[in-house]
Amino acid sequence: MKALFNDFLRIWVKWGLSIYFSRIEVSGTNRIPRNTPIIIIANHQNALLDPLLIATVTGMKPYFLARADLFKKPLFAKLLSIIQLIPVFRIRDGLSSISGNQESFSRCEDLLAKNQSILIFPEGNHSLRRNARPLSKGFTRIAFGAMGKHTSLPLSILPFGISYEAHQKVGAAVRVEVGKPILVSSYLNDSRGLTKTAYKALKELTVHIPDEGYEESLISLKENHIPLTSPEKVRDFLSGQQPIHSPNQEFSSVKKIRWLTLLLHWPLWLVWKRARKKIKDPVFYGTFKFVIGLVGCPLYYIFIILLSWLLGYGIVGFLFALAAFFSLIMYTKI
Repeated sequence: MKALFNDFLRIWVKWGLSIYFSRIEVSGTNRIPRNTPIIIIANHQNALLDPLLIATVTGMKPYFLARADLFKKPLFAKLLSIIQLIPVFRIRDGLSSISGNQESFSRCEDLLAKNQSILIFPEGNHSLRRNARPLSKGFTRIAFGAMGKHTSLPLSILPFGISYEAHQKVGAAVRVEVGKPILVSSYLNDSRGLTKTAYKALKELTVHIPDEGYEESLISLKENHIPLTSPEKVRDFLSGQQPIHSPNQEFSSVKKIRWLTLLLHWPLWLVWKRARKKIKDPVFYGTFKFVIGLVGCPLYYIFIILLSWLLGYGIVGFLFALAAFFSLIMYTKI
């Protein structure tokens, strides 16, 4: 039942992501090792959307390391365990709680010994800034711990780069790129060397705008219509190469479709407006929009159909729901 539930959830989320984003580009999947233990590392810019993309568009079924405070409520902790989340404690959770990582890391090591994959975001936090941040040592600790228990384990670090056209906008594009596997045995217990190699890989796989002059660089990239889902084109532009201009023009018909979509989904728009006031971290805006759409849209359509049927206008409710759904598709794909 657990596997069946996860398969259903993965299909549902993948379908939702395909609608939420205008385009999902995936490259480098041929680099993913098969039937071998993997620690997946990725940049972290868009809260829950980051792991959902990796878990659905690549065909992998990783376990996830997630912050421990999400597991405080027993019922919620049980649900998180079912969907393969493992708690990881941070210093901000209290020094006394750090010891809990030993159990979590030990579980990760045992899973790797069974050729499973573990997903971790080694930057240790999330940020809307488009650059690779310094990596914590948690992933190397797990890697060397697993190798210590199983010396012949063919363990690899697999870097992923995620680049968003717009983090918080429905109907924007995203690119997921898989890097080359990094064989842990090549570094023995050289934690610093492994961390340095992993950071370099992440920096190449994602859009990286240096902190110095960040805001000016970002404005210039947008003004010159450089695709923010392309690490290569961003690097070329920042290094001084002249871009080929291809300005985006938003026609009046496009704006009309977007207003129509908002009109047909106004209850969900109100839910978002109310939720937004309670979200303290803007990094979660995209996540909440996605979840509201993933759960709210089907329930909204069903409610409209049932209400219309009870009032004797079943066909009207069905046509309204159909029109609302297709307007949403057009909204995200134009």
